[in-house]
Parts: sequence; C-alpha cells; structure tokens
Amino acid sequence: QQLKAANQQLKAANQQLQATEQQLKANVEELRQGKTVYKAMFEGAISGIAIYEGVNEGGDFIFKDVNPAAEKIDKIKKQNLTGKSVKDVLPGVYEMGIFDALKRVWKTGKEEYLPAAIYKDKGIEEWRENYIFKLSSGEVVVFYKDITELKQTEEQLKENNEQLRALTAKLSFTEDRERKHIAEGIHDSIIQPLVFLDIKAKSLGKTTKDTKLIEAYSQMRTILNELIEKARTFIFDLSYPT
Repeated sequence: QQLKAANQQLKAANQQLQATEQQLKANVEELRQGKTVYKAMFEGAISGIAIYEGVNEGGDFIFKDVNPAAEKIDKIKKQNLTGKSVKDVLPGVYEMGIFDALKRVWKTGKEEYLPAAIYKDKGIEEWRENYIFKLSSGEVVVFYKDITELKQTEEQLKENNEQLRALTAKLSFTEDRERKHIAEGIHDSIIQPLVFLDIKAKSLGKTTKDTKLIEAYSQMRTILNELIEKARTFIFDLSYPT
C-alpha cells in the first residue's frame, strides 16, 4: 500500500509538472518580452527553466536566461551561467542525453520529454525530468525538476516491501516447521498408542468366548478407531492449512 501511494504521488507530481510546463510554454513568448505577470511566473516556478540560444548550427548552446529554481537545482548563480556554453558549465548534459535532445529540438522544432534519469555532474547526483521545446525566436527552453527525494522515497518503500516479503516468507517457513513438529508429536504420542490399543483389543476379543467381553472389546475398538481417525484428520489439517 505504501508503494502504491508513492507511485500515485509520483504520478500526481508528474501530472502537475506537465500542466505547469504546458502553461509556461504557452506564456514563455510573452515572458521573454518582459511582461510583468509572466516574468513573475518565470521567477516563481518550482521547476527549473533554462533558455538557450543555439550557435554554430546547433553545435553548441549558450545560456540566455535561467530562473531561481534552476539556480537552486544546478547550484550555480545566474551570472555564472548567462552567456556561457552549456557544454562548459554543465558537462553532465552529455551523459544524461540532454545535449543531444537540445540539438534535435533546435533542428526539428519538435518538443521532447526526457523521463526521469540520474544527472551526474561536479558532485551532483540527482534524479531529474526534462521537457524541451523551441520558441518561434529560435531559442530552446528546458523545463526540469529535481525529483531525487521522491525517487529515494520510492526506492525506500520498495526496499521495505522486499524486507516485509522476506520476513513473511520466513515466518511462513517457521510456522510450517512448527506445524510439522506438532503433527509428528501427535502421531508419535497419540496415534501410535491408540493403534496399539486397537490391535490389543482386537487380539483380546479373539481370545475369549465371553460374548459380553467380545462386545466390550468391539465397542472399545470403535471408539479407538474414531479417535485415530479424528487425530489423523487433525494432523492433515495441521499439515495442509487452507
């Protein structure tokens, strides 16, 4: 249930991110023109937003602007990014596939979504999602979000679930072993003596001609066999619980 809840939270977070991305995409043109309301959205967005200019026929991308969330995620101030090559400042974009995606979007104009993956760069190791699209101005915009905490929670829940399954299996094994031990004890200490008494009663019934004794031994055997049958049924139920 915890894992299911975490997956639902992740799905809800993804939906929220996608809704925010679509809204920002629709407004980013006006944002770049400096309108106050969209500038506030840019500055206040929880997702990182980076705007790039493609140079050298899409061979490199220069930072044009980033929002505060991007500064926080990348742990770099805006003034240290603006005007610089993404290859020089954030070389981790290669391994994660962001750079290739930037080139494709710049060339084709088709937006791309990069699912959650680990971004590694200069001591940073985080789970990120990226959404990339191209503006009519030719600039390329990247929305990205650090979902490391959510992924760690998901992994912890998976680990806890595995531990719970292992513990359940161990308890089940222990229970089965105890059931078997009890069943063996019933067989050895109850059924075998009852069988011995039944054999003895049968033998005694054959050695006498007294009809009352014969009847008594017969009744005794009936009772003994009922007890033996009940004990065997109990052992079966104990050994193979439903």
